[in-house]
Amino acid sequence: MLRIIAAIAFLCLNAPAYAIPSCDNDGRCRDTAPVASQAHTARGGVVVASRPSVCPRRWCGCGASLHLFGKVIPRLNLAANWLSFPRAAPAPDMAAARRGHVFVLKQHIQGNTWLVYDANSGGGKARMHARSISGFTIVNPRAA
Repeated sequence: MLRIIAAIAFLCLNAPAYAIPSCDNDGRCRDTAPVASQAHTARGGVVVASRPSVCPRRWCGCGASLHLFGKVIPRLNLAANWLSFPRAAPAPDMAAARRGHVFVLKQHIQGNTWLVYDANSGGGKARMHARSISGFTIVNPRAA
């Protein structure tokens, strides 16, 4: 457990500055300036973004789409639709999906625990944090 906490602390403190996407009403998005101060949360991880106005209230699919493709792909707003992508082995930039939630794998930590980009991880925020992929189906969103 201590090893996992140390890995998360190292990754969070040395994480690259993630840009907050700026989106227009047509769903076209671009990265703006990097987040200047990444707020650490009591839940662990680093807050890297808030819900963009072009994303629905339940925005994990929209946030994952923005993170991977740089734009909103409306059919991917529904987390279950990510399950239509081909199955894959866990690797960076693969998606972990199930009905109700999806997130993007960034770096393997240990066992089933990965550092992930997790849009709508609570409080309308996107976080980089450690998360188990148990119970999720790993898919390759770039192999469509």
